[in-house]
Amino acid sequence: MTGIPLETSAFWQPIEAWPHRACVISLIEEMTGEGYAVRTIRATVQIISSFLRWSIDRSERSPRQIEYADIDYFIGSRGAAGALRNGERRALLRLRAKLLDIGAVFRPHANDDPRREAAANYAADLRRRGYAEQTIRSHLWFTQQFLDAVWVEHTGVTRLTHDDVRSYLSDRLAELSAASGKVMCSRLRGFLRFLRSSGTTTEDLALAVPSVRNLRQASLPSFMTPMQLEHVLQTCDRSTIAGRRDFAVLLLLARLGLRACEAATLSLDDIDWRAGLVRVKGKGGRIATMPLPQEVGAAIADYILQGRPQSGSRTIFHRVDAQRQSR
Repeated sequence: MTGIPLETSAFWQPIEAWPHRACVISLIEEMTGEGYAVRTIRATVQIISSFLRWSIDRSERSPRQIEYADIDYFIGSRGAAGALRNGERRALLRLRAKLLDIGAVFRPHANDDPRREAAANYAADLRRRGYAEQTIRSHLWFTQQFLDAVWVEHTGVTRLTHDDVRSYLSDRLAELSAASGKVMCSRLRGFLRFLRSSGTTTEDLALAVPSVRNLRQASLPSFMTPMQLEHVLQTCDRSTIAGRRDFAVLLLLARLGLRACEAATLSLDDIDWRAGLVRVKGKGGRIATMPLPQEVGAAIADYILQGRPQSGSRTIFHRVDAQRQSR
């Protein structure tokens, strides 16, 4: 193949079984001719191998059925997991260019409706940033309604003004509940920011989108004072299983700023006790690693050792059966 012995590498196996491995060989020869270092070429082959394995695992199909957008999805998933390394995006895009050349994949047809094409570009950006498909569908539902209402023939949204956005919102918000209006404004704000970042508009139209108050929760405080927080923590009866669990959860929320769902899904595998680190799975599959304060780690360990039920699940926190709770 080349002067670089890659055929014996473990990550060459999925490429060897791939009908389009000639594209990989061509890419390696091209990179060699361009003077790339051996380690860079090995890294390219390794990321292509990972992509092929991902493609099979994702859809339970033969890797010969790769589609144009699959590479974008793979890049987005690695980026969301914080695993995308320097040069991997370029390597995969070069592979796709070779697949296009031989007709193994086809570039999607341009949408006849430019409004749908604008929405599709926004969806692709959300996928690249790691958003979940359910969240993307929510964004698109509001985005398409907005585009249908404000789209101007020949100019699209390029000449949209703050007043146009406000006029659209004044009509729609009158028909929605406070909760629905808040979601709509959030989704629209994200799309308008995308328009500016992509160069479609020159002004930051997101500034025209107001914050919508949920009047049903207007009486609830948006934060707790340090004194109030300490009082809540002291109300946890740590002589009981439920109290030890609740104390650990509240410390995760208060000291690390975790959301409730992030604390609820925390796994035993997410904590590196020796290094004092905790891994948190956030929105869109994003993973963040942060220091684990001694106070929080001690509370979690106390619950695990003196209350967590035996279970095949790796999730740390479990429900407590009040009838069987022991002190």
